[in-house]
Amino acid sequence: MTEKKSLNSLIIHPDIEPGVIDNEMLTRCILEYGPKEEAGRLFAEEGVHLDEAPIVRLEFQNILRIDHLWMLKSLTKLTLAHNLIEKIENLDQLTGLNELDLSFNKIEKIENLDALVNLEVLTLFHNKIRKLENMETLEKLLVFSIGDNLIEDYKEMSYLRRFRKLRSVSFKGNPCCDDPMTYQFLKSALTRVTYLDFKIVTEEEREDGRALFRGLLRKLDESDEKSEKERLAKEEYEARVEFYALSFVEYLSGPELLESMFEKDPDGTLLLQIGGELIGFYEQYKEQYVETMAGLVEFAQEAYNDRQNEIKLFNDLVLNALEDSVKKSKQVVENFEEKKKPLVDKMNELIQKFTTKQATIELLEPAIVDLGDAFNDVLYELWKSLMTIEMQLYEQCEV
Repeated sequence: MTEKKSLNSLIIHPDIEPGVIDNEMLTRCILEYGPKEEAGRLFAEEGVHLDEAPIVRLEFQNILRIDHLWMLKSLTKLTLAHNLIEKIENLDQLTGLNELDLSFNKIEKIENLDALVNLEVLTLFHNKIRKLENMETLEKLLVFSIGDNLIEDYKEMSYLRRFRKLRSVSFKGNPCCDDPMTYQFLKSALTRVTYLDFKIVTEEEREDGRALFRGLLRKLDESDEKSEKERLAKEEYEARVEFYALSFVEYLSGPELLESMFEKDPDGTLLLQIGGELIGFYEQYKEQYVETMAGLVEFAQEAYNDRQNEIKLFNDLVLNALEDSVKKSKQVVENFEEKKKPLVDKMNELIQKFTTKQATIELLEPAIVDLGDAFNDVLYELWKSLMTIEMQLYEQCEV
């Protein structure tokens, strides 16, 4: 009886030398999957600029380690499928990445994805992952594939409830899929997911799952509600800090600065450990500190608001001055056009006389010179008027 081999073992051959990601491999793979025929020839002649490549596919390269990708500054889609990768790493510089495919590797843990805040599609199919973790920053995740891994507890998938934009999940092939309750739980727990293993989840299927897991779902809902409150509180705090930063008083509206000073002061921390009246004195001082800082923050906010009003007033004045300047300039140009028209008409008459041989150039020369002088005078008057308007605008802005 022949031993059953995994798909990965059939694809990746141990006798092949492991590949290392370098400029040569990146260039070769970009050319391989790039334009073909004449377009491909021109593309190759121009040379491959790694910092401009939006898509890179490094498949079947026997890659052991993710590295040397920092120069791919424009990368939006990266495929590292069908390799020998054991760890997710060195992706911190690829902040613009929208799609990441790490399927058919030997990854055991989801990690080091914090910087990929724009990731929308994550494929981890056919690896050795047992737990869903370290994906909190992937708030834009739309499609997630975790099929054919080693997840034994289907309740592990409740981790995906935090992703508000997640719409498609692939899960088939995990050990827990043998349990008939798995998909009933997934359909009822992942309420935002529309497609599960590429099939639409109906409302009837969700209701059937809710009937079976009512108690567990209630606990998950309570946990989600708590997490949502924490998320909103964090966003509100960060927004407040950002707002205070405009007045240069961030982290001064509460005891944060004082507490951080004590955390970094071993003597102060040791002193507080004595306890007794010292704790009371410390708390009293903290209250006085917060009260004093609140006054400082209020003063800073008033100064900031005054400054914003001044900026708005200045911008309004500049805008009004610009509009007035444009209006005057248009009027000056219109006057120029009116004065120019008779001069142009006279010049056309002289040209007509010359072309019809009614007069020679010698006879017309004095009139041409007079018209030229008159046009120069009109042009100089235009320049002088426009420059006057420009200087008035400059002086208004300076004041």
